[in-house]
Amino acid sequence: MLVNHQVKVGAECSPAAPAVDRSVVYVPPSVKKPVVLPMLRTPWDYTLPSLVKPTAAIGDRKVIAPSSDINSNGLVEKTDPQPMGSVIEKRAVNMLIIRRKKMKKHKLRKLRKRMYFLWAKRRFRREKLKGAAFRAELLAQIHEAQAFDAEKFVTGVLDKLRNRPRP
Repeated sequence: MLVNHQVKVGAECSPAAPAVDRSVVYVPPSVKKPVVLPMLRTPWDYTLPSLVKPTAAIGDRKVIAPSSDINSNGLVEKTDPQPMGSVIEKRAVNMLIIRRKKMKKHKLRKLRKRMYFLWAKRRFRREKLKGAAFRAELLAQIHEAQAFDAEKFVTGVLDKLRNRPRP
């Protein structure tokens, strides 16, 4: 428990200022032993740039105002960083395009060489299954044709014509 001590986060204090109460460690209920984080052993002072900059101080409090980097919409404008050295001019751009095309062609050739037999096996299996399905359909049609009785069919049609209901 905290006993009237002000605890600073490890990133807020420097190694020279030992203002962190190291006896207080947060332990979640699921953990049996307290965990000492390496940040608490060696605290460092980080100064990070912010979008809001302090403009004035009243007593120990800082009055902050929005930065001038923000446009009227409240969004930060993004710009490319300035180049450190001289700008390198691109030359032979067309050669790079040609090289890329050649590499694609080369990789495609390698892929075809590597996968040729695998693809052939798949193609053979697909054609074999198609042929088997076609033969099964033909056999079904043959059995249907053999089971067809012309006399029975004609008598059925004649019966329908004779016994149809009159309007």
